[in-house]
This record gives sequence, structure tokens and C-alpha cells, in this order.
Amino acid sequence: SWVGALWTQTLDEESGFWYMECHLTGGKEPELVREVERYRLEIVGLASTHSLVSGTQLLESGWTLFFSGVPHGERHRAGVGLLIAPQLSCHVLEFSPVNEKVVSLHLRAGDRCLTVVSAYGPNSSVEYPTFLETLRRVLAGAPTGDSIVLLGDFNAHVGNDSDTWRGVIGWNSPPDLNSSSVLMLDFCASHSLSIMNTMFKHKGAHQYTWYNDTLGQRSIFDLVVVSSDFRPHVLDTRVKREAELSPDHHLVVSWICLRRRMPDRLGRPKHIVRVCWERLADPSLRGVFNSHLWESFNQIPREVGDIESEWTMFSSSIVDAAIRSCGHKVPGAGCGDNPRTQWWTLEVRDAVKMKKESYQAWLAWRTPEAAEAYQQAKRGKQLSANTVYSGGGELLASTGDIVGRWKEYFEDLLDPTDTPSIEEPEAEDSEIDSFITQAEVTEVVQQLLEGKALGVYEIRPEYLKSLDVVGLSWLTRLCNIAWWSGTVPLDWAIEVVVPLFKKGDRRVCFNYRGLTLLSLPGKVYSRVLKRRVRPLVEPWIQEEQCGFRPGRGTLDQLYTLHRVHEGSWEFAQPVHMCFVDLEKAFDHVPRGILWEVLWEYE
Repeated sequence: SWVGALWTQTLDEESGFWYMECHLTGGKEPELVREVERYRLEIVGLASTHSLVSGTQLLESGWTLFFSGVPHGERHRAGVGLLIAPQLSCHVLEFSPVNEKVVSLHLRAGDRCLTVVSAYGPNSSVEYPTFLETLRRVLAGAPTGDSIVLLGDFNAHVGNDSDTWRGVIGWNSPPDLNSSSVLMLDFCASHSLSIMNTMFKHKGAHQYTWYNDTLGQRSIFDLVVVSSDFRPHVLDTRVKREAELSPDHHLVVSWICLRRRMPDRLGRPKHIVRVCWERLADPSLRGVFNSHLWESFNQIPREVGDIESEWTMFSSSIVDAAIRSCGHKVPGAGCGDNPRTQWWTLEVRDAVKMKKESYQAWLAWRTPEAAEAYQQAKRGKQLSANTVYSGGGELLASTGDIVGRWKEYFEDLLDPTDTPSIEEPEAEDSEIDSFITQAEVTEVVQQLLEGKALGVYEIRPEYLKSLDVVGLSWLTRLCNIAWWSGTVPLDWAIEVVVPLFKKGDRRVCFNYRGLTLLSLPGKVYSRVLKRRVRPLVEPWIQEEQCGFRPGRGTLDQLYTLHRVHEGSWEFAQPVHMCFVDLEKAFDHVPRGILWEVLWEYE
């Protein structure tokens, strides 16, 4: 039998949910999928599936079945599960098979998380306390803050004594009771649960979920039970007799309306306004840009100030000059066949078209070849993770917890506590203790790559590469203030770390590498320093060191290795090679030791 379903839709800027319950004999999965698609369902609870063990199974149309049954070697009985629509797979947080009578699913719905339980209660009152104890353990293990939804054939009459069981049941149900009634009602009362079948007034045909035409009996066995915090969202609960999935059980529908729509994926906002910096490619606009910058430069005092005030004047002036000369644009405001955003290229459009065509072919033919073609078309899509695991292995779902976990991970990765500290020796006069020249800054600026991601301040490489003599002299002045004061602006020290997935489970932070975005003028200053330091340390570096040295790139090393192998083959001599792959080597940099080495070079 099949119990429970969830359908999401948008109603007046709200999300609606349908919970549906029914019973179904085994072997009707294709019929069920067609039925739930006809009703536009998204989550379906299952009971009496007679499944063996537990696991997941991909059904037709992309539906996923999470099931739990008896172990191998035992007689087929009971069995529960949850059927998930393809569009909801990314919102599933955790699946917990308990036994052949209880299964739970942790998922995100709207602005909250739900623990949905599909249950199959025993007919015997002797076994009922054990069944409820299992449910208690499941609810106790639900994450804090989760709303609870129980769907199932509980085999319990609950009556209509709403005065005694206030908040648990309403008066809109028959007064019938059986041996399991008090146990079920007491369980709901102790966990602040409400049986929604009894809360709404309907005629009998829309209340009774089970019929026995031979004996002339009818009852309400299939229940929709929700936690008290979720009860205000339930708008109605009734039987839907149109779905023919079982000869004696009917669908039970709960219409639930959440106040918010499903949250958007984390990332950039949908509508943003940015500077149309592409226009700086026009020489006339570059002239306008520099003229605005001249006006600001002529207003700064000739006396050198502190680094923060100088940086504030420079950054605000260059951004203001870019806005005044280039104007703003709204990304995505394309028309016709023009690309709406920079990433929406002809290649992307063709890939999306191919994926849609392969999906339609798979739906039409259902052959292994069509399925493989569809899978191949989908592999180009980069999936995103809505949850991450904490350091202790707990699954985190809220935005605050996820951001906190990423912060903890990168702090430990990029700034390890075991890095040795050093005492800075007294500085001595050096041949590089001279002013930074404008030629040095100009050479570094011209080597900047355009179209790269920005740091915390909206200064693009196109702005710096468009500077004329006045703008470059202002940037040189800023670098000299930092050089002689020994400090840099706070904005230059702020790092924006973007996690980039490598391989493995997307919910494990360890499987990501961090890409650090820095302020662009700060990168210019650091590259000037690197160009000054390199001639001093180059003579001290061992001859075998090839990484990050000019004239010793990968091709040069491959050529050398090729020649070594040729000589080994020609003279029949062995070659011994050692390959060492240091995990996250450029993240776990012992900065203290590097400073010691630099002082030794001096």
C-alpha cells in the first residue's frame, strides 16, 4: 500500500502542499507514478510495500524511491518507503530507514525544514506500544526546529472527544474507538501533534479512508498528523475518491500553504546594477574617465596623509569616475537573440537545447540508449550543495550554520594553529629601500588580466589599465605610502574566499579548494614587492628548484625528463623517480618558516 503524497504549487505568492494517502498492492509502481504525476504530487509515502532490506531505487520519469523492509531471509511483510519527485531531489537532506514499519525523510520546504515520516501501524494492540516507541525515537532524533509530518496507516480509531484531547483531535470525526485509540492519542498529546483528519468538516464520503463493502464497515485508519507549529499551515484535509490505487483505501489529502516560496539558491541576487566597464575599450570614453579622475586628483592635498585616508580618496575617486563615464547596466537585460548575460553563450544555449531534446527522447522511447544520452547531456551541469557536514559529521541545513562551517573550515585551513611564530629582527638598510617608481607600477598594471573576479572593492582591472599618467602617478603615490609606512589599507587585507568543488561528496568541505579574491590595487602593490625581492633571492635558490621560476616551466621539465629516459633506454641504465603529491600544499603554507628564509636571504 502507498501512503501520503506532497504536491507543491504557487498560490498568491505562497506555496501550497498536498498530502495524500492511499493503499496499493505490490507491483504497481508504474501505475502509481502515472497517478501521482496526474495529481502533480512530489512526495509519496508508502506502506505495505513488502520490500526487502533498505535502500533507494530510481523509477520511471526520474522518481526516486526510498524504501525500508525486512532483512533478507525473512518473510515478506509490512514495508514502508517514500517516493520523491525529480524536482525535489535537491531538497532532500537525509533519508533514515528505521525498520519495516517506520521510515523518515529530512527535507527542506519553503523557509523551514520538515521531518516527514511514513508509518504502518500494527493491527495487534500488543505490538502497538513497540510501534509507538519506535516513532518516539524517530521524533527525538529529528533536528531541532524541524516541523513534523506523520503520514500512514496507523490502524487506530481516534474518535471525536475533542474536549478530553484538546488540540490533538477535532470533533469532525466518527466517535469510533478501538484498542489502540488511547495509545495513539496519548502519543500525539505528549509530542504536541494534531490529527488533521478530524479538524475539518466534510461529509462522510470525504472522511472515511477505509471501506469493507462485504461487511458494510468503514473507518478512518489513514491519518495525517502534524506538529503544532505546522498546524496553522494546514488549510484542509479530506478524502479524494477519484484516485483508484487501492480497492479498500482512499486517498487522504491535506492542503497546506506556506507563507513563503522555496528559497532561492545562494549566490548573486537576481537583479543587480553594475558599472558598464566594457565601454572603457572606447578611447574617447577612456579620455572622459581620466578627465574625471584628474578633477579628483587636483583636489587632494599635496602633503602625504595616512594610508587609510589616501586609499579612501583614491578608491572612491576611481569608482566615481567609472560610473560617471561609463554609466550603469542591468545584467540580463538582453533582447531578441542577444545573450542576456555573459555566461549565456551560444555554446551554453546549444548544450541546454541538446539536454532538453535528449530528455524528450528519453521520455518518448525509454530505451537504455536514450537514458545514456540524457545522462551524458546532463553531466555538463555543475550541481550545487544546499547542505554541508559539520566537523563532527552532522548535516547542516540553515544558512547561518552553513556559512559558519565554511568560515571554520577555511580559518583552520589557511591559518593553522601549528604555524611557528618568529621574532622579527631589526630591519637594516637595503639596496631596495628606495621609492617605488611609476615605471614599476605601470609595468605591473599592464600585466593584469581583464575580466577577472573582484575582491571586496569594485575596482576592476579595466579601470587600472585605462589610467593615464595622472592616474598611474596617484596609484604610485599610494604604493609609496604603504611602502614607507609599512602598513596597507584594511581593504587590502580582506580576503573573499570562494569554494571550488574538486571531487567527492559535495557536502564535505574538505572536497573543495578555496579561491581567494583580493583587492586589485593591493595585488599591484604585492607584485611590485615580488619583482623587487626576486633578484635578491634568485641566486640563493637551489638549481633543482623549478616551480615558479622563469624559464623552468612544465614544458622545460618534461623535455628534461624525456631526455633522461632516452639516455636510460640507450645505455640500459635504471632511472629512479619519486613523485610526492602534497595535499593542499599551497593552503598549508608555513608562513613563519618562509619569513625566516627571507630574512636569511637578506
